[in-house]
Amino acid sequence: MTASIKPWQWGLYDFANSLANVAVSFYFVLWFVENLKSQDYFVSLVVALVTIILLCTLPQIGARADHLGTHVRDLTILTICSIVSLCLLSVTALSVSHPS
Repeated sequence: MTASIKPWQWGLYDFANSLANVAVSFYFVLWFVENLKSQDYFVSLVVALVTIILLCTLPQIGARADHLGTHVRDLTILTICSIVSLCLLSVTALSVSHPS
């Protein structure tokens, strides 16, 4: 491993990941159902599809990181992608809720 990660850093990362998951799982679904008058079935379907995709791809990404020793770099890239996705989700939600 190129950098030493302390347990508290992993804990902080896991906390942030859990917080993002709660925000999407609970609050976004409520917004989707209440504001867009849609069914939560659609969100559940997307979450199920994403979970299947992650179950199929993350083991390969982890094996690649183990083989190449790029754990921190890969984790950083995936974290940035996650942050960007959540920001785009909030921008999309705001633009749909308050159209210009």
